[in-house]
This record gives sequence, C-alpha cells and structure tokens, in this order.
Amino acid sequence: MEKVSINDIVDQKILKYDLYDVTGAKLYSVGEILTPGKIIAIKEYDNLYRKSAVEKVDNILPVQSVLVDFDSDNLSNHKAIVSSKIQREIINSYANILDYAKMADWEEVEVLTNKLSDGIINLLTNLSNQIKFPHEIKLIGKYDVAHPVNVALYSALLAIKMELSELDVKNITVGSLLHDIGKIQIPPNIIEQKNASDKHLLIYKSHTILGYKILKNKLNFSNAIARIALEHHETMDGSGWPYGISNTMISDYAQHVAVCNYYDTLTSSTVTERNPVFSAVLKQMLKLGSKHFSPKPLYTFVHMFNFSDNISYMDLLTNDY
Repeated sequence: MEKVSINDIVDQKILKYDLYDVTGAKLYSVGEILTPGKIIAIKEYDNLYRKSAVEKVDNILPVQSVLVDFDSDNLSNHKAIVSSKIQREIINSYANILDYAKMADWEEVEVLTNKLSDGIINLLTNLSNQIKFPHEIKLIGKYDVAHPVNVALYSALLAIKMELSELDVKNITVGSLLHDIGKIQIPPNIIEQKNASDKHLLIYKSHTILGYKILKNKLNFSNAIARIALEHHETMDGSGWPYGISNTMISDYAQHVAVCNYYDTLTSSTVTERNPVFSAVLKQMLKLGSKHFSPKPLYTFVHMFNFSDNISYMDLLTNDY
C-alpha cells in the first residue's frame, strides 16, 4: 500500500483512487464525489493509503461506471426537463444527506431530507403535466447517489399522478429518498460485488432491515415511512426479500416505491448487455404484472409515460441527440 497525503485528497473534486485506512479496509471508492462532509471525515484520519501500481489487478470490467463531475454542464442529462443546475443541486443535496448519515448526524439528515423532499414535490407538482417520457426526469451520477434521487423523483411523480393526499406524497418522497440508507452500514466491497457469495448476498440484503432501523429509531420517522426501506424488494407473489411477504402484507407505500425502484435499477446500468431502452423496461414490467407488482401503482406508472421512449441510460451520458 502507498501512503497518500491528506492535502492531496481534499484538493480533488472526484476521488482518483480507492482509499484505505491503516488496516487495509476500504473507506471510499474511486469516482466518489468529495463533498464537504466526506472531506471532514477524511481529515479525521492520521494516515490514509491507496494501492500502489504493482498491487493493481488487471481484472477490471470492460465497461466502468461513469465518473461524473457535477461542476460540468456537459455531463448532466441534457434531455431532462429541468436545467443542469437544478439537476446538480438535487444530486449534491442528496450526497450531503449521505455524508451526514455516515457521520451519524441524524438531526441534520432529517432536516436535509425534509428540505430536499419538499423541493422535489414542488418541482414535480409544477412540471407533472409536461413530463411525457421517463428519461426527462432521470438524473445522472454515481449509483449510490443518483439511484435514490431518481426513485424519489419517480415515486413523487407517481403519487401526484395517483392524486394521493399531500401527506402521502410527502411520506412516499421522504421514504423513497432514504430507501437504501441501510447500505451505509454494509461494507463497500460487498455492495460493489458483481457475483456475491450466498453469505455476502445475505449481508447485502440486510440493508433493508438496517434501513428500517435507521428510519424508525435514529430519524424517528413513522413506521409507514420506515417500511419503505424494509419492504421495497418484496413482491406480490412472495418471491421477494427480506421476508418473502406478499400482497396486503406489504405496506402501500412500499408497494408504490417498489415499482419505481425496479424501473430505475433496470434503466441505470452502464453495462452494454444491460442497457435497455426505457420503453423496453416498461414492457418488461407489464409482463411481470400483478404477480410482481401492486396493480394500481404499476399500471399508473406505465401509462403516465409515453411508450415510445427509445432512449437508454448510455444515451444520456452524451450530448449526441
């Protein structure tokens, strides 16, 4: 391992290498945005390390996750209905939430989550009748930041389209923003594994239970909101996880967010063989139907968009339209 200067690290906007502590445990991954919260946490360490050139391995995937510098307009979704500036503000707001969560500053997490959820709701309330294609509100970024934000955007829009109460729209937006918050307590090497062992897969799946406990016990959110984190991978036929519950045993909020979570996951891959056009994912969801999803949020979600959305995630990473 090669020791690195703290000053060299904090001068970077995006981390240029994996970062390890003195025990060899990975703290941060290459490509992570160095937000103020992360810089504060990094400065707490006396010594930090990266792998030296001779330690680096050659088994890098052919297609790497795209590193996004959110100070650059060129790497925003230029097909989005909102400006690049607003996109970056939303992404950076959620990155700050994650940073405070990793520092266990739950009071700040609650304040920032409520502020961001209110902003998302106001934005989509004003734009709901103008949005025709799902790619128009999809944001680009590192998956652990962009995915929760995208799920919240889709979930909030769906709730508005379903004419749910203001309280339900708010609760769903808050819960969807934090549906994956339990992952902060899972080792990064397990989160990033492509072919996890059964043991590591069980650890990964525990992020739902950990997230529930964070929302319920640390943030003091309602049980209804916390169950979004717990149940967003459950399915109507009971084939989901972590508990394999089915039908009405799954909370209404979780049934709602499960639709949006599935959609964003399948339209966020940067790997060629998993880079479908957005319309193909909508059709796949219809094929799974009520066996997998709750019918009302599923069919409302599918039909609130134009079926001819032939854009893919990779298309959003370029300006060639």
